[in-house]
Amino acid sequence: MTAINDIRDLLQILREQPDWADQVRSVLLSQELLELPGKVAILAATVETINRRLDRLEQDVAELKTDVAELKTDVAELKTDVAELKTDVAELKTDVKDLKAGQKTIIDDVGFIKGRYASDLAVMDAPDIAEAMGYEYRRTLTREQIREISRQGQGSIASNRLLSFRHADLVIEAVQDSEITYIAVEASFTADERDTRRAMDNAALLTRFTGFPARPAIASVRNTDEVLPLIGDNRLHWHPLDHRHLAPE
Repeated sequence: MTAINDIRDLLQILREQPDWADQVRSVLLSQELLELPGKVAILAATVETINRRLDRLEQDVAELKTDVAELKTDVAELKTDVAELKTDVAELKTDVKDLKAGQKTIIDDVGFIKGRYASDLAVMDAPDIAEAMGYEYRRTLTREQIREISRQGQGSIASNRLLSFRHADLVIEAVQDSEITYIAVEASFTADERDTRRAMDNAALLTRFTGFPARPAIASVRNTDEVLPLIGDNRLHWHPLDHRHLAPE
C-alpha cells in the first residue's frame, strides 16, 4: 500500500482510486451537494428546453406580428372596399330613383295616350253607342255646347263638380220615339269606379240642366270589379272598345 505522507499523496491515491474518491465525497459532502450535479444536469436540460420553447415562441411572435401587419393591411383594404361599395350603393340608389321616376313618367304618358285614344274611339263610336242603347243617334255635343248647358247650374252647383261636367269625355244627344235623351259617356282603357261615378253624375246633371232624361255609359277595353255590378243590373251601359286599335302596328 502506498504510504500517505502529505496531502499530495492523498490526492494521488484518490485520482488512482475513483471508488475511494466517491467514499471520501460521501463523508465530506452533504446529500444535497452530492445530488447537486444531477440537479444541475436536470436544470440544464430544463433550461435548454425552455430556450427551445422561447425560440419557438419568438418565431411564433414574429409570425404573429407578420399576420397582424397583413391583417391591418387587409382591414385597410376592406375599409376602402366598403367605402367604395357605399359610394356604389348610393349611386345605384340614385339611378334606381331616376329609373323609377322615368318609368312613372312613361307609365303616366302611356296612360294618358291610352286614355286619349280611348276617348277618341268613343267619340267615333257615338252612333254605335246610341244604337246599342236603343236610341237613334242625333249628334255629339261639342265642348262649347256642353259649357252652354252647364250655365244652367252656375251658382247652384259646386264649381269643381261643374268643371268635371264640362270636361265630360262624350255627351250624345239621341232620340227614342221622338223624345230627346242624352247619354253621358266616360271613356277609359280600363274603366274604374271613378269613371262610373263621373258618368252617372254627368247624366244626373244633364237631366237637371235640360229637363230631358239622360243615361250613363262607359266606353272601355276592360273594367274593374267595382264596375261590373252596375253593368249587370243595367244601371250603366258598357260599350266595349276594340283594343286592337290601341295596340302598336
